[in-house]
Amino acid sequence: MSNNTFTNYRPYLIYLISIIIIFVPFLIYVFNGWWEGQPNTCLLGGDDNCFCERVNIDMVNSGASGVRQPSNTWSNLYALGTALVVAIGISRDRIASRGKSADNLIKSDNLLADLYIFAVFFLGFGSMWFHASITQLGGMFDGMSMYVFVGYMTCYTLYRLIPKWWVFLPTYILIIALFTAIHNHVDSVYLIMINVAMYIILELIILTWRIIDWCKGKWSPPSDWYLPLIWWLSAVASFGLAYMFWVWGAREHDFCNPDSAWQWHGMWHVFAGIMAVFIYYYWRKVKPIKC
Repeated sequence: MSNNTFTNYRPYLIYLISIIIIFVPFLIYVFNGWWEGQPNTCLLGGDDNCFCERVNIDMVNSGASGVRQPSNTWSNLYALGTALVVAIGISRDRIASRGKSADNLIKSDNLLADLYIFAVFFLGFGSMWFHASITQLGGMFDGMSMYVFVGYMTCYTLYRLIPKWWVFLPTYILIIALFTAIHNHVDSVYLIMINVAMYIILELIILTWRIIDWCKGKWSPPSDWYLPLIWWLSAVASFGLAYMFWVWGAREHDFCNPDSAWQWHGMWHVFAGIMAVFIYYYWRKVKPIKC
């Protein structure tokens, strides 16, 4: 197999590796029992305080097999589909390029592009570890999955400004390590907001760069920004819907029914995953900044 052929189909290998290292161990714990770890602090507010769905605290304490929150856990299976969509898209772009240089990172044969497949996969399956175990360790794993994703968004946008892997990778690792380390000590909503703020600031820098003609070029014609804008706004809309379901799935909301097989929080997972796919299509359309 030639190197080009391997690179073209490497996204599927990353997808398979993601299943092996994240999903397979999860299933082993589901069928054989979880660690007898520290229950997640959300249980201090009651057995229905962890995003509404009722939890059997005795099962958490004993590390029993099974999942603590079936609806909130299995709704994350969406990630099998979203990560596959991204893997197919990246592979098809590489095959279509026929060895020519890509016009942006996500369409290139760079391994950093493949990394997004894992980020999209982990976004869903990291959450599964938390909702299935309801432990502090599971919560930290869930937090890490969010920082892997939003950290990639930030670092990909930074790469558009400074296209160097040695800027992308250390920054990415630092974001994941730092925010995961403090996840159980700071409200995750604030940590996500910080990451999103960093991402938006970088997007605004790029927008400003183009508007003020920093590189002495010309303002991008409509064909250069119209489709990317549609995908980006679709991602924002998906996140807005996801957040709406997050609110509806909170214990204090009137829609909360702890004993229902349907949990609104599960739709938060699904629409967050849809957002991740829209972000991918947005990145496929944006052009790099060249001076």
